[in-house]
Amino acid sequence: MTTKRQFFHFRYIFYAFLAFLFGIAIARKLFAGDTLAILVVVGLFVIYAICVFLCGRYKSLLIVLAFFLVGNGFYFLGTLQTSSKVYEGENFVIARITDNFREYDDGSCRVVLEDVYVNGESAKNISAYIKLNNDSKVKPGDKLAFTSTLQNTKLFDLGQFNSYYLRNDIGYTVTLKTSDIQIIGGHLNFDESLRLQVKNLLNQNMSEENAGICYAVLFGDKSGIDNETKSYYQGAGVIHVLTVSGLHVGFLIALIYFILRKLKLNRWITTAVTSIILILFNILCGFAPSVLRASLMAIIMMLAKLSGREYDSLNSLGLAGFIILLIKPLYAFDIGFLMSFSCVAAIFMLYQPIFKILKRVMPNKLAQYLAISFSAQIGVLPFLATFAESVNLLSFFANLLIVPLFSIVYPALMLCMIFVLIIPAISKVLVVFDLVFDGTTAIAKFFDSSIMKLPLFAYDIVFLIFLFLIIFLTSHFSIMTPLMKFVSASIMTLLLVFSTIINVVPPANVTSVSTINSYKTEGVLLSSQMGGSAFIYNNEINKNTIKAYLYNSKIKNMDYIILEEMPSEQDVEFWNVYNVKYFLVRGGEGTSQILNVQDNTYVQAGNFNIKNVFYNKLFVGTEINFDGNVIFVASFSLSSYNDYKILDVYLSYQNYNFVYIDGSVKYYNQGQINNIDNLYLNNYRFEFAGSTCTVRGID
Repeated sequence: MTTKRQFFHFRYIFYAFLAFLFGIAIARKLFAGDTLAILVVVGLFVIYAICVFLCGRYKSLLIVLAFFLVGNGFYFLGTLQTSSKVYEGENFVIARITDNFREYDDGSCRVVLEDVYVNGESAKNISAYIKLNNDSKVKPGDKLAFTSTLQNTKLFDLGQFNSYYLRNDIGYTVTLKTSDIQIIGGHLNFDESLRLQVKNLLNQNMSEENAGICYAVLFGDKSGIDNETKSYYQGAGVIHVLTVSGLHVGFLIALIYFILRKLKLNRWITTAVTSIILILFNILCGFAPSVLRASLMAIIMMLAKLSGREYDSLNSLGLAGFIILLIKPLYAFDIGFLMSFSCVAAIFMLYQPIFKILKRVMPNKLAQYLAISFSAQIGVLPFLATFAESVNLLSFFANLLIVPLFSIVYPALMLCMIFVLIIPAISKVLVVFDLVFDGTTAIAKFFDSSIMKLPLFAYDIVFLIFLFLIIFLTSHFSIMTPLMKFVSASIMTLLLVFSTIINVVPPANVTSVSTINSYKTEGVLLSSQMGGSAFIYNNEINKNTIKAYLYNSKIKNMDYIILEEMPSEQDVEFWNVYNVKYFLVRGGEGTSQILNVQDNTYVQAGNFNIKNVFYNKLFVGTEINFDGNVIFVASFSLSSYNDYKILDVYLSYQNYNFVYIDGSVKYYNQGQINNIDNLYLNNYRFEFAGSTCTVRGID
């Protein structure tokens, strides 16, 4: 009797989860016709089919393929789950302010509204920016009534996925003034009241900065930390300690078990109490994916021990993932979710081989800690570019100092906060943590100043797949011979390098026009065959969104910025990072960097010839001539019916290759106008080649 060859231990739950996750995460690329994604999917299934044929595990191939296809379907279910009804014009809204409340120095605030009713029907949550007068104020818990226009949110925007909208179930954004709203009552939920009480106690007894850090450590909300301090932790590679994650859940469980052991409770009561506390902790943390994942795995492990069954780490990870994705399929795109699972999977797979190497040259305890740290760093590496554009080569040593410190500080802070909530009179003890976080920030600042940093590029699902396969092939879960492991891992490494080169190398220069419609940003990005670039927009942009888009698009230089008004000092400072040659402004004051574009007269700017068009005493828009194409972008200041009527008359005499008007697109193909109604307020790239125009989605 011959024994079938085996290459790996097949874990049905974990492998099915990976296929399910992969199916959701890559469905968007597949249905968009992404060539690289299609090749990768076909190639992986061919390789897996060969392995299955050699091992004879045909059932595993069917399971993986079935869950991959189900994952494709769940992607579309997720988009339906998160879609929000479109409300035209002015709408009457009643909603309550949550404790997701951020105040700014100018007195304005950004809040999340829930319990939303639009024109009497229940609706998704709203992200509201409220401009307050000096004598007015709103607070968490207030119930508001107002009439306003609601802007639908987009989870996929300029190549980015907005996890904030997904996690807070936000379907709309709105900008309000004090005069727009009326407070008609309100209340705080229990968890909101508790969080606000904690925040007030921290602010009363600690510096503002350290209070923000403590609140982030307890609940994962980093809005109270200023950008400079946040950048220290990011640059040092220890930002994860400020985001409630599996690390914090592990510390919390250790604290709970320590207390319950002292009380000498049996394991059934211990499991029940721990599970209840973990559920309450998830409520307080807003069911953050990393916290939910760690809590589910902990509960699964406790139940396995109670039932006498063997606990399998990978199957436990897979089961926790299944539960989360079945509830929220689009968490497959959430960086926090992916980072949490990648980190834990890397620890499970790499800990043993790294530990075996390290224990030969150092004590076991130190080798264990270093093996876990190395494994975790490898697991999170693909996602670091989401938070920073470089990786600090000394981050390992920063973690070596800060993580052990947090293993003491976090449980102590948690216990202290419980006692302070019960006995507010002892709140002065929090000054101890003020000193502790002064120290951790100083450590982070020191490591952030290191010059030993390597640039990172935003992660790609294809890169992540190959990295995971390399990790798996080198782990103890792969039972290939050492030679086969080496060959297989080498092939995957070559594929990873190849996909990285494709992802990193800038695309060839082509004549293109991209429509940019995102929150607080509307504009058109132009690229020429000679590599020149110009961006015309409505004098207001969401800088973080634009920065992320340019970074992911590998655009490092922006030659010309075209505006209808003078740019602010902040805008000039922002764009100068991209080596702007000139700001081209209608009616602006000429300076060494700002050129005045006269009406109906071309100004040459590199490959672009630009003029502002004035027709029938009205400024109707900007005309840009480049690469043999003539592009027209209607003025962003047009507002009345008569304005658009004049614009229509002007356009009837023209023959532009491309026309952009108030979020909608028209282009001319061999003299025939093509209206593209379904492209309204979306992000698309139009590539021109002679008389043809190819449309590609940016989102």
